[in-house]
Amino acid sequence: MNNIVIIIQARTNSSRLPAKVLLPIAGFPLAVLAAKRASNTGIKLIAVTSLEPDDDALSQLFRDYGIEVYRGSLNNVLERFIHCTQGLDDSSIIVRLTADNSFPDGHLVEALVDNYVSVKLPYLHINGSEAGVPYGLSAEVTRLKYIREADSSNPSQFDKEHVTSYIRDKYGVNVYKNSPYIGFGNLRCTVDHYDDYIKISRIFSYFSDPINAPINQLLVRLSEIDNSISASQSCSKLVVGGAQFGMNYGVTNMDGQPTNTAVDDILKFCINSGSRFIDTAASYGESEVTIGQSAKIGWRENTKVITKLILPTENEKLIGKRELLSTIEKNILQSCLNLNTTHLDVLLFHRASDLVAYSGYALTVLLEKKRQGLIAELGVSVQSPCELAEALAYQELSVIQLPFNLLDSRWKNVIPLVEKEKLKRKLTIHCRSALLQGLFGCDDRLLWSQAGIKNYTEIQQWFEYHCQMNKCRSTLELAVRYVISHAWVDGVVIGFQNLDQAKEIVGYILKGKLSLQSLKKIDDSQPLLAKESLDPSTWGGS
Repeated sequence: MNNIVIIIQARTNSSRLPAKVLLPIAGFPLAVLAAKRASNTGIKLIAVTSLEPDDDALSQLFRDYGIEVYRGSLNNVLERFIHCTQGLDDSSIIVRLTADNSFPDGHLVEALVDNYVSVKLPYLHINGSEAGVPYGLSAEVTRLKYIREADSSNPSQFDKEHVTSYIRDKYGVNVYKNSPYIGFGNLRCTVDHYDDYIKISRIFSYFSDPINAPINQLLVRLSEIDNSISASQSCSKLVVGGAQFGMNYGVTNMDGQPTNTAVDDILKFCINSGSRFIDTAASYGESEVTIGQSAKIGWRENTKVITKLILPTENEKLIGKRELLSTIEKNILQSCLNLNTTHLDVLLFHRASDLVAYSGYALTVLLEKKRQGLIAELGVSVQSPCELAEALAYQELSVIQLPFNLLDSRWKNVIPLVEKEKLKRKLTIHCRSALLQGLFGCDDRLLWSQAGIKNYTEIQQWFEYHCQMNKCRSTLELAVRYVISHAWVDGVVIGFQNLDQAKEIVGYILKGKLSLQSLKKIDDSQPLLAKESLDPSTWGGS
């Protein structure tokens, strides 16, 4: 492995936990331990940090421990990679690590590189639940020629800071899924916050030789210490709905908009339980602002925010390309400001019709904003099976949101298309309206009537039967477990007015999926509803 170079990024000015890379773990500064472990099989390693005075001590520490160090621009990390590899051949294999992740070692690097060479792809990475490993058992591998290509492509500021974003966008995100360390995919072993530091310190304290402590043994200790393991394994399909955070949302909402403190409590509980997405929209009142303010509780690194862009329809307002571009840019900037972030994790078209509106120019603009690093992923919110089938044809879209619930039988014929696309590319499907705005937990006949549902008694009897057959305490439990039981569903969007509601729903999710036999019985006997009854926007009095 003479043509391999590990490059580990490190900086002192972390905003969440200042100087975390200098904190001692098992007798070593965190950054030094991470570098020593990564190179413990003899692979060449270079630590790259900035020329800022804040990083003088860090740079000297690396040198004191015999670690090669290169210093460059604080904000242009890509440039650091370019300069520290001058003289190397384009075919050189570069492994990118960060100094707040102390679990990766030389054996993981070698296994990752072996897989990278065998699959013959431009880019491969390992990290988090998608790879079946903890968040923080992280590494990326590519060839130097692709990094040089990124540097010569007039990179955006986002590309300069994140090094591989250009490569990922152009060549695809490929995941190393067959590592020896799978089975811990919903745990964390990174150091972002003080609690993380305490946990990682405790884990390494069990080992007399922290530099060579085997990863599998570290993971056993991690699973023993992490009290949220059971919840995290089961609640990854929960997407926290943010509409309630910004307005009085839902026909059964009697509590109104929750306070900021209540939002913090809800988000902290759900994310600790395994949720990795928060769903919002610019049109949800104060929701974006409230979520942006809540980021102080520390969920930003391992949780993505989905927001939505709604455009003026061509009939509402006749505007040209210049005005449309200005509108889109203004909306993106406002959402970034509201969410207190420099870029949007996921931006959805709020209406599927916007994909083709203005001759497709809006999509062209958003793809350019994605290339610039202002948006990480693009998607669309659809209303019908026809819209879903059309949206699946857009390979640029990686997230699709659709309404799906216990009484919604419209999607059966189009789901095979979803499953086919999931085999070919990265595609995340989130389901909203799983509880029909809470109607499934309500026995008020008037509200059911406002939804245009006349066969209330028949439906309630049907609910009772299937609750009994599946040992569900309530219709809400049956509804939640029904949606998460479908393999094509990656997440279910559920909003909460208070922490007790969140705990109730998480408890239902923890009970697990319904059997395939139960799903078939439900699907074969669903009461018929008009499509208007499945769309809350059409309900009278809502």
